[in-house]
Amino acid sequence: MVGHSFGAFTTPLVAERLSADLLVLIAGMIPKPGESPEQWWADSGYSVATQEQSALDGGLTGNDDPYVSFYNDAPRDLALERLGVRADEVPGGHCAMLSRPVEIAEMLAGYVD
Repeated sequence: MVGHSFGAFTTPLVAERLSADLLVLIAGMIPKPGESPEQWWADSGYSVATQEQSALDGGLTGNDDPYVSFYNDAPRDLALERLGVRADEVPGGHCAMLSRPVEIAEMLAGYVD
């Protein structure tokens, strides 16, 4: 089961219900157990990290323009530790599955192997 972004709130539930063998979250907004999507923003430190990074990158991070904030290819060092999950990194922005389809496919195939 593969989920993207805000899908990290529902994909694990579906994966559990379907007894999926593997769960992959791409740019996942990983919630703590019982954490609502609304709570995630503050609890994860996203708002503070966004403000700090925005000050460093001239306003690219957190920009209102989704082509700047989500559809870019600029690597960022904003990873926050969530639930002890070790993230596998693929170069790219929020929609790496569109800009790096081969790398994502190879990574997913490697998990199955």
